[in-house]
Amino acid sequence: MADKADKIFVMEEDMKAEVVQCYQQNPAKIICLDIPDVYSRDDPILIHILEGKLYEFLAGEGLL
Repeated sequence: MADKADKIFVMEEDMKAEVVQCYQQNPAKIICLDIPDVYSRDDPILIHILEGKLYEFLAGEGLL
């Protein structure tokens, strides 16, 4: 799945390093959102933060 992705979004820099090392992915296609991995899955606060960060990225790329 990672090989087929144009972009891979991760929350922290160590996650980016893991994707590069474990899945041999190009670091240029991995986007770190700089969100501490302290939230539980589906936490409404995390969802809100993710939506904001992804919106910023997409807007910055001219995709919105």
